[in-house]
Amino acid sequence: MASTIGIAVASPLAGLLTERIGSRKASFIGLVLLILLSFSVSFLKDLHWLLGIRFLSGLVIPIVLSSLLASVHLTSEVGDEVSVSATYVSGTIIGGIAGRYLPALLVPLLGWTPASIVFSGVHLILFIFTVLLLPVSTNPAPSGSIDLRLDVFRRAWTESLRAKFLAGFCLLFCQTAVFTYIVIRLYVAPFNLDYSTLGALYLVFLPPLILIRFIPRLRKRVEAKTLLLAAVIGGWCGLLLTISNTFWVVLAGLAVFSTAVFVAQTVLANEIGADASAPKAVSAGMYLFFYYLGWSLGALAPALFWSSFGWNGCLILLCLVQLTGFALSKNHWYKKQHDLIPKMRELLLIDLKEKT
Repeated sequence: MASTIGIAVASPLAGLLTERIGSRKASFIGLVLLILLSFSVSFLKDLHWLLGIRFLSGLVIPIVLSSLLASVHLTSEVGDEVSVSATYVSGTIIGGIAGRYLPALLVPLLGWTPASIVFSGVHLILFIFTVLLLPVSTNPAPSGSIDLRLDVFRRAWTESLRAKFLAGFCLLFCQTAVFTYIVIRLYVAPFNLDYSTLGALYLVFLPPLILIRFIPRLRKRVEAKTLLLAAVIGGWCGLLLTISNTFWVVLAGLAVFSTAVFVAQTVLANEIGADASAPKAVSAGMYLFFYYLGWSLGALAPALFWSSFGWNGCLILLCLVQLTGFALSKNHWYKKQHDLIPKMRELLLIDLKEKT
């Protein structure tokens, strides 16, 4: 929670900073700071200091994330943006798995301090590859071309972007709630799983690595709204399987659900970069604010339902959150569809005049 609160707090300002200094420089600065903070964890012996470092890490992470999200449409060729977004999401999946398993494997073998130093070394190696591979095309815009006033946030609060922010909030709220409270469900009867098996649940993130590579082809034929709707339906098909008292059925349900989540994340990452309503890094920062706010609340809110209704209560809450998010954003989708009618009428009139 310390890191996610830091992320939510810093995300809007991180987007503004990224827009000011450029995506490439911002990502380098953020990664260097994360390496230093990771290395300092190696020598901490006090819980309060550890929480403080985690909070500082949360403040730095949005600098990296907003710069990468803003870079999607700057580093890709025209028509290939969804493929770059899929690559970005693949990195988050691999990072999520490695970030859980690498410390879990190293700490028992080496101890806290050596394991943390090795983990910092992995950060350093990845940073070197980033320096070598990140294109130079993500330099800052020419001086004076960026509006640094707070008014820039108002420009990012358009109807179009609000719908995407709400979708990001619902997305991570549901993912965090599911993978936090399913562990409690599987720990007690009738499953009674041990810790090692529970830790292996995150391997359900592996199938999406393969499947999201097909999203760029689908996106060329299917609009974003349809893909998001398909992801929601697929996600609920997976969640309904988790009601079962058979472990393998629950595991299959989690695999389907996680695949749907990462499909939606790929589409949203591309849509945020494609929206020209506001500077890309500012839009990315605002999106990350709602995204990680969903993470924080998704870890806490289901507890209100758990004591009385258990896992089924959590699913009811997820349904309520998604329906609320849909109700708040439907006006954008409704207007988007109906705006086509006057445009088509105008084109028909022009065509008739030309023929006349």
